[in-house]
Amino acid sequence: MRQLEAFQREEKTEYIIYSFLARRVKGKNGEVLKKIALDELKHYEFWRKYTG
Repeated sequence: MRQLEAFQREEKTEYIIYSFLARRVKGKNGEVLKKIALDELKHYEFWRKYTG
């Protein structure tokens, strides 16, 4: 269970980082960062199903 919680925390951290960068980068690169952030959020939500 600890490993799953670690995965979940990492995904949330990555979401926060990519979201932060996406807000500061304009144009296509900002859109790519936003998409990556949303992907990381989906990964976080996936692991949350198993960690509660």
